Amino acid sequence: MATAAPNEKASRSHAIFISYSRQDKEFVRRLNDELARRGREAWVDWEDIRPTEEFMQAIYGAIERADTFVFVLTPDSVASEVCKREVAHAAAHNKRMVPIVARDVDAQVVPQPLAKLQWIFCRETDDFRAAAGALVTALDTDLDWVHAHTRLLTRALEWEANKKGNSFVLRGEDLRSAEQWLAQAGSDKERQPTALQTDYILASRKATARRQRLTLGAVSVGAIVAVVLAIAALVARSRAEGEKRNAEAAAKRATLARDEAGKLIQFMSFDLRDKLAPIGRLDLLDDVNRRVRAFYDSFAGEDESPESLRQRGAVFNNIGDIQKAQGDLAGARKSHSDSLTIAEKLAKQDPGNVRW
Repeated sequence: MATAAPNEKASRSHAIFISYSRQDKEFVRRLNDELARRGREAWVDWEDIRPTEEFMQAIYGAIERADTFVFVLTPDSVASEVCKREVAHAAAHNKRMVPIVARDVDAQVVPQPLAKLQWIFCRETDDFRAAAGALVTALDTDLDWVHAHTRLLTRALEWEANKKGNSFVLRGEDLRSAEQWLAQAGSDKERQPTALQTDYILASRKATARRQRLTLGAVSVGAIVAVVLAIAALVARSRAEGEKRNAEAAAKRATLARDEAGKLIQFMSFDLRDKLAPIGRLDLLDDVNRRVRAFYDSFAGEDESPESLRQRGAVFNNIGDIQKAQGDLAGARKSHSDSLTIAEKLAKQDPGNVRW
């Protein structure tokens, strides 16, 4: 038994595994030379290697990676336990097998996977070159499907070795190509995928469908969230506009109220004063003017209009007059001083206005 693996530097079309008995080494060497002459150079392990379990695992890996399993049929190879294990592993993975007869062998003892196939005769009495040509033809037949078989088997085994994790499934174009490859198998007995390959492709499709559902679900949830946020934004905007309108209305009402209060103060501080002064009853305005002063003091520090300042100054002046009439000269002096301070402020703001 030996493996012929693909040489990266050679112009080979696919990988070959050759199973043979050590007693047929010379035949395999001659076959190897002929294949090399035809551009099918193969690497062959010519060393005697003890068939340990570790060695057999390496052999099984080579079979799995090969496109074609070539078995050199001789009485020694069909009797070899190692060769039988190699045949069984190749058959279990539905590898394309090509039997080539190097020496006559009893068909009754040939392993069933090989016995049912068409043999290539390459005995001493046969035309060696013609047999090698028939082998090359067999190797090159249906290459695309065979290549895909090997590639999918390798990936399916990797998937299985990793507990069938979703990170190892097929996706996108790889999955579509694999499904097409599986459909091409049909009832063709020469095109038979393994159960593992079939399970792998189906699992890949399920994983893709699951991802699509999750993606669709995420998109749907995202759309719902977007709608909810949009509605919330509209509600917030409507509420803000309502609050703005309310604030504007409140400000307008406040302005109107202040205007009305200003008119009333104008009447109390000036019109009514002019009526009470001739009869010497300014004392009647004492409480009124103090309340008016408290009203204007509530705006202290604000950016008052000139008219508002003028009215404030007038109130201080009226209060000073009342205090003078009552004999409170110190209080009158303070109130008149406050009135004068306001007048000076107004004069600085608008020097050309004689009212100040």
